[in-house]
Amino acid sequence: MRTAHETTRFTTSVCTGSLVLGAAGLLDGLTATTHWSAYDALAQTGATPVADRVVEHLDRRIITAAGVSSGIDMALRLMEILFDRTAAEASQLMIEYDPQPLFDAGSLAKAGPDVLPGSSSSPPPANSQRLHVVGSCQTRTDHIRMATT
Repeated sequence: MRTAHETTRFTTSVCTGSLVLGAAGLLDGLTATTHWSAYDALAQTGATPVADRVVEHLDRRIITAAGVSSGIDMALRLMEILFDRTAAEASQLMIEYDPQPLFDAGSLAKAGPDVLPGSSSSPPPANSQRLHVVGSCQTRTDHIRMATT
């Protein structure tokens, strides 16, 4: 991932993809976002998790997006950065991106107590699986670092 980042115009992630960027060391000391259920796992990679939908570090060519729907926000922002606002707005129109959710529970701050994690109606987050994946990525990354030094 670090090698690929050296030649990218931007390195981006959506949802828990930021765990891969973090495991590769690309988010060390930076704010970043991911799906809310993976904030702890993201912090273990050296990043500082924030609840923003999109987090930009343009000087480092890194952008992270929170949950899946915020990936559209990030894609439109990339259109604006790479082209201009008109191109971003045209793209928004072409995909008919006009969010008007039926419910207003799309973030931890907005969700009611009956749908928050730990309630009987919500599924448990898969943090243990995510932490295992992050650990595996970091182990592989460390092995690659040792092999190249």
